Amino acid sequence: LESQFHNQYFESNLRHLRLCHVIAILFYGLSGILEHFHLADGIAVLWKIRLFAVIPVFIVGLGFTYTRFYKRCWYMVSAVYILATGGGFIAMIILGPKPGVYGNYVGIIICLVFGYTFIRERFIHASIAGCTLFVSYLLISTLIVETPINILLHSSSYIFTANFLGMIICYS
Repeated sequence: LESQFHNQYFESNLRHLRLCHVIAILFYGLSGILEHFHLADGIAVLWKIRLFAVIPVFIVGLGFTYTRFYKRCWYMVSAVYILATGGGFIAMIILGPKPGVYGNYVGIIICLVFGYTFIRERFIHASIAGCTLFVSYLLISTLIVETPINILLHSSSYIFTANFLGMIICYS
């Protein structure tokens, strides 16, 4: 029964997953336009992360959905998307101009919501990706960026809550 479920679930979600690729490309790119108006200095590095690191992952991934190999590893690939998009925001926090990039934690939350709900990632893969992003954010924000404690506590509580609620949604 497990094999039948996976086959049916994959077939019923393939079109949706391809649409999610396109939506991710559009929103990840379009949100960069908003950054342009918010962050005047250091914007080039943020655009490079978006255009040359994260968006190509989704473009290649969209092409990969048309191969016969995608069905074997689509859960793992979706977890990689969550890590790539969230990791992109973490890279922006590291490399972008301070204090403007402290708000990029919101992007991590969006990645978690997208992964847990829209791409309907399986619980175990989504949980590992979500917890990895959360711990990475904490480590980067304290050890590398030296985010002020009030901002760190605020942003961490939201990321933790989004991840926890996403895990509940994904599980049920």
